[in-house]
Amino acid sequence: MSAARRSLPGAVGCRSEYTASPDPRAGPRAPAIERLTIEHAAMIAASMALRPQDRLAIRGDSELDPDEWEQVAQHWTAAIGQEARRGKVALLLRYDRAYVSRFEEERGPITVDRYVRLAVAVERGTVDAVMRLLLALPKSILMRIERVWNDRMRADRALSRATQQALSAARRAEAQ
Repeated sequence: MSAARRSLPGAVGCRSEYTASPDPRAGPRAPAIERLTIEHAAMIAASMALRPQDRLAIRGDSELDPDEWEQVAQHWTAAIGQEARRGKVALLLRYDRAYVSRFEEERGPITVDRYVRLAVAVERGTVDAVMRLLLALPKSILMRIERVWNDRMRADRALSRATQQALSAARRAEAQ
């Protein structure tokens, strides 16, 4: 790709540009932890979780060798942890939003119906089966989806009402 900048789709409201194919005459490029935003790191992590067989290509698209990726992942994990110890969650939410956004870009949107089926499965203890069938992901994304969905419901009263109504209906149907 000859463009000097490339946009990563799916992270609405996120700074999601990164340097790609730098001009070799421009000198050494910045370290990966300075080039990659938390959103970009989350999107890379999500893509690698969704397509583990493509990890090398995914890192390559972001011009990362395995050591650089490990440094980036550790950097943002530590930053999220430091913020959490101070009782803050802004970085965690930014990471989760970008991660879930990439998930939705690759696997389709998390709709009210999809979310409700997942929530009811968690309540019933059948989450493993639903995650495999519905989302084709390991349980590790479950909390990210939950945090992002709760954030979306706080921001959108209609979505919150629709979700609560659908949850009630699903629970009633399961009880019968």
